[in-house]
Amino acid sequence: PLDAALVTPKFGWVLSADELLLTRDGGATFSPARAPVPASWSRAAHFRNPKHGVLVTGGYGVVSIAMTSDGGQTWRTKRVADNTLPSPVDFGRVQVMFGDALHGMVMAQWVTGSSFSQATMFVTANGGRSWTARRAPAAGEIVVEPGGRSWLAGGVLRDRLYRSDDQGRHWANTTLRLAGPADSMAVSPPRGGVVSVTVLIFFVLIGFVFWLASLHDRPDFDSGEARAHHGAGAVSPERVARRRTPDGR
Repeated sequence: PLDAALVTPKFGWVLSADELLLTRDGGATFSPARAPVPASWSRAAHFRNPKHGVLVTGGYGVVSIAMTSDGGQTWRTKRVADNTLPSPVDFGRVQVMFGDALHGMVMAQWVTGSSFSQATMFVTANGGRSWTARRAPAAGEIVVEPGGRSWLAGGVLRDRLYRSDDQGRHWANTTLRLAGPADSMAVSPPRGGVVSVTVLIFFVLIGFVFWLASLHDRPDFDSGEARAHHGAGAVSPERVARRRTPDGR
């Protein structure tokens, strides 16, 4: 599957390239929701509750958006193009999220090389009756809050966090300050007021290897855990062991 979520203890969904499956009994059984959108690996789903959901499929310069308000029994579909570009681009990974009944966003990432992070976002402020295409500051992960405030975490290195208070018309680059040193970090958009940051710190360990040569007898170590054999061996700096003398000392 491409994605899955358990919205309530009973209701959840599983999304594949050609099917959206719904469960109303906590996963014991699933039934297909026949949303009228093309099959594709470029698709995403989001349900605010068991009744209201949206399914998006990306294409060449367009997204197909299907919405339901009765738990997948019926759907209304729109095909929205990005008319802000001089020529269409192919959309790869897509995401969709609604912060409330009115404010929603679709993020459609452009198919480019790894040195680029570009995307188009489609926003609505009327519950999906109409959508507006806008250029995103970067491709990444989106979160939409109730009222429409939007967050975007992404970029080439996934280390940028943007905030928009006007449905993506303007974006502010949020600066993150860490208490300690970090070689790199990956940022996720805030959820519940908390920003998750994955930090990578590289340490260089300088180890000293002692070569034990000409060992004719297997030494008996006090630790009882490590044994050295004939030939070369390494002594860990975390273990201290001594070889017993013939008198047992």
